[in-house]
Amino acid sequence: MKAVYSLSLSDFLAYLKTVDYGYKDVNGVIHTGEEFDFEKYPYAFSSPAEVTANSCAWCWDICELIRDYCRHNGIPVSTWFYEYQSGAIHQTHTQAFIKTEGQWYPAPDNSDPHLLSDFTGKRYDEVIKEFQGYFRDFIRHITGGEADESRFLFREYGGGLKSGMSDEDVLRHLREG
Repeated sequence: MKAVYSLSLSDFLAYLKTVDYGYKDVNGVIHTGEEFDFEKYPYAFSSPAEVTANSCAWCWDICELIRDYCRHNGIPVSTWFYEYQSGAIHQTHTQAFIKTEGQWYPAPDNSDPHLLSDFTGKRYDEVIKEFQGYFRDFIRHITGGEADESRFLFREYGGGLKSGMSDEDVLRHLREG
């Protein structure tokens, strides 16, 4: 962890791109690629230390690593939980936002190809609203254009996730803020 925390911000963000997108199950087995079946292979939250050791993370896990890195290095950070749940559709995402050079940016993670330089810095409220719009657009895309606004949840949260927490425990914690 010390080596990761000592990286410059740009090197840390580049490092995140090397972390595989996936998760650790309750038996400690790493799942990447298309083997994301929480019923067959139950999810277990990975701490920042476990993420760096396993080089694998789900968005919930990587967000905690970003928050810890930023707090360790005195970088302002805010983390948000997004959820849409309606019938057969249940989508979630956690997103870290960082402040650098006087502006707020979405922290690029291991789940998308964007770099920090792909974004324009904004005021905090603007970047939060913009990313909520991206999540709404994603949901409309997968639902064929239909999305019930009452089924969205956007909540800032402050950490507190513990190693080994199940997906349901993580969701309960994130929903409560």
